[in-house]
Amino acid sequence: MAIFARLIMIVVLTLLLIILLLTGFLILVDEDYSALYDLVDLDEDLPAAGLHAGVFGLVVMTLTIACLMRAFWAVHRIMQRSVQSDFLKLADHLRICAFAVIAFWVGIQFLLGPVSFALVAHIPADIRPPVDYFPFEMEAIYLVLALPLLVTASSLRRAAEIEEENSQFL
Repeated sequence: MAIFARLIMIVVLTLLLIILLLTGFLILVDEDYSALYDLVDLDEDLPAAGLHAGVFGLVVMTLTIACLMRAFWAVHRIMQRSVQSDFLKLADHLRICAFAVIAFWVGIQFLLGPVSFALVAHIPADIRPPVDYFPFEMEAIYLVLALPLLVTASSLRRAAEIEEENSQFL
């Protein structure tokens, strides 16, 4: 099961990195912003944004993928047998995973909010398409997933303290 989970994490990160590289190539070489427009749910036929908006989108995409990569690394560390027997290490990795998932959600919100606004800022106000942005749509599931991770990490930290007290008592 651990091998399957690791394989899924590798495939997901590989696909995201390919999307990032192809989008970066389209923006920086071809000056084609349609992939980035599609990513943030804008019409692909919009006039090309400035290079600064495209680079801003690429930087946010890179940071968002890095947050997911950090969460996956924490999950990889949790699946190691040496970590599973130590409550304190397990709690630390769960906590890191939770905060990485929260940071991933923040990155998605930056993509859907400020990046979308930056991509349409050059269009005159009378013909500018509206940017539909609400932070608690389907992506809120990441926040819901992070909460049990934080609670479990706190419980495991307390269990490690109790274990330490018991070992000193004996």
